[in-house]
Amino acid sequence: MATQDGPAEAAGSVSIAAFVLWDDEGDYGTASLPHGTAPQEAAASAVRRVLKRAGRWGEAPDLIWVSPTPGQEEAVPKGIEDVVGTRVPVVGGSAADASISGAWWVGNGTVAHADGVTVSVLFPSRPVSVAYQNGYSPTGRSGVVTQAAGRRVFEIDGTPAAQVYAGWTQGALCTTPPATETGILAESTLWPLGRKATDIADVPVYLLSYPSAHSPDGALDFFTDIAVGDVLHQMTGSADGLVKR
Repeated sequence: MATQDGPAEAAGSVSIAAFVLWDDEGDYGTASLPHGTAPQEAAASAVRRVLKRAGRWGEAPDLIWVSPTPGQEEAVPKGIEDVVGTRVPVVGGSAADASISGAWWVGNGTVAHADGVTVSVLFPSRPVSVAYQNGYSPTGRSGVVTQAAGRRVFEIDGTPAAQVYAGWTQGALCTTPPATETGILAESTLWPLGRKATDIADVPVYLLSYPSAHSPDGALDFFTDIAVGDVLHQMTGSADGLVKR
C-alpha cells in the first residue's frame, strides 16, 4: 500500500495508491477503457459511460479525474472535451512504474489496462475549487526546436538537443553521450522544459515537458509531443520547493 511516508511493501508484494471519497449525498462514477488505435475516442467513450454510471447523463460534472497510461496524454483531454466541453476542470496524471520500463497499468476495480485510460466523474455535495502551481521558475535560457518527431527532439537551435540541455542545466544532466538510450526522468524532475501557454496578470504560464531519455545521437525523448518551431524554456525547481507547493 502507499502511505504519506511512501510505499509500505511486504516481501514480494506491490504498492498501490487509492483515491478514496466518502460522500453519501454526491454522485460519482469511474470507467476504464483501452486506448486501442483511437485514444481520443476511447476517452470520450469512457466519459459517456461513467456519466451513465453516476446517474448524471447529460450533465457536466464539477470535476473529472483522469489517469491515462503514457503516450496519449494529448489525445485524452481532447476526447474528454468532446463530451463535456472546456469548462470542466480536468485533474490527474499519467500512470508510472518504478523503472519507467512500461510496466504501468490503470483500472477501475473491475478491469485493468496496460494501454488505456481511467476516467472518474465527480458530482460532490460540497463546492469544488481548483488552484494550480507547478513549483518551477524559468531560468532565462530558451531556444527553438529545429528538428523533432513526435516526442523526440533531435535539435534545438540547430544543435543536438542533449548538448543544449546540458548547457542550460549547467552540467547537471546529459554531459556525456550514453552508449545506449538511457532514462533520465528521475534526474530531469528538477529541470523540466516549458512552453509558454498563456499569461495571467502579465505573468507567463508554462506547459511543462520532462525529458525522459537521452540517446547516443544527442536526441532527447519527452513525455509530451513537441513540434519544430516550439520555443522551449529551461525551468528549474528544488525538492523543497516542490514539496511546499
